Amino acid sequence: MKSERLALRVSDAFLEGLDELAEAEGLSRAEVVRRAVALLAFARKEAQEGRRMGFFVEEADGAPRIKEVVAL
Repeated sequence: MKSERLALRVSDAFLEGLDELAEAEGLSRAEVVRRAVALLAFARKEAQEGRRMGFFVEEADGAPRIKEVVAL
């Protein structure tokens, strides 16, 4: 697989958030960005097929409840 180096200018706040995510997940900055792009691509594909991505919370009785729907 061919790879290329990518340089980005980002704010200090963005970089801080990226570092926090990377540290929390035990990943590199590059891997966090790769996963974020993959998630965005998946959400876009689902939206094109008329589906939405969402987040659920589990109620006390074990039943899932929609917390948030992601719209693109």
